[in-house]
Amino acid sequence: MCITFKNALHKAPFVVLSVTVILHSCVSYKHTPYFKDLPQAAVLNQDIDNHSPVVIQPNDVLNITVKSLSKEAEQFAPSPTRITIGTEEDETRDGYLVNPNGEIYLPLIGNLKVSGLTTIEVNDLITKQLKNHLKDPVVNVRLVNFKVSVFGDVGKPGIYTVTNERITVLEAIILAGDLNKEAVRTNILLIREINKQRQFIRLDIESQSIFKSPYFYLKNNDLIYVETKKSHDTRRALIDNILTASAVVTFVLLLFRF
Repeated sequence: MCITFKNALHKAPFVVLSVTVILHSCVSYKHTPYFKDLPQAAVLNQDIDNHSPVVIQPNDVLNITVKSLSKEAEQFAPSPTRITIGTEEDETRDGYLVNPNGEIYLPLIGNLKVSGLTTIEVNDLITKQLKNHLKDPVVNVRLVNFKVSVFGDVGKPGIYTVTNERITVLEAIILAGDLNKEAVRTNILLIREINKQRQFIRLDIESQSIFKSPYFYLKNNDLIYVETKKSHDTRRALIDNILTASAVVTFVLLLFRF
């Protein structure tokens, strides 16, 4: 059967589109399990000895409430502090801002060094000092600007607030909608700023060793970046080029019709 040039032009967009669909549908979903080296038919007990509590740093915001039988406790009403959390430009939280020297200013106490301490340690410190001024003081200290950021090849990149000062790298990934199928699971990048230094740590969540990593539990302001497999980038570029070619052929066909 003879195929004219005009008929070929008519069929070209269909052929190009078909090839594109086939290429896209033939992308194999590779088996990408987590913790591949965990035993399959046994219970493995593992001590949790790699968790370290979050310590307070400059620019953190502490919510401090004080209750007492003494009327002077009413002075503990921190002014609202504007902080950036999540997708909101600014949020207002009641709290004491830790200054660059690692201190907060409290009524009846004055300047108090809190950087390097946990919220429990700050709670005990404030309670001890207030006993000289208040009757049976009850103190509660919370860190209100604890957040982690997850971006790259995940379902829902974003900044996520942590309310209990304890979150693992796996929980952060779950919050971000889990990893996409083409994400690199063996080379996840954790970026951490602590003690005026920036650390870059590589993590492998295909191995059970992630559970024993000293970086399994995240700190305030941690960043998690997930990269995409290079083969996926190449395939996506190929599909984009084919779609572009399809649009050009369709345009040419329209010109021939007129």
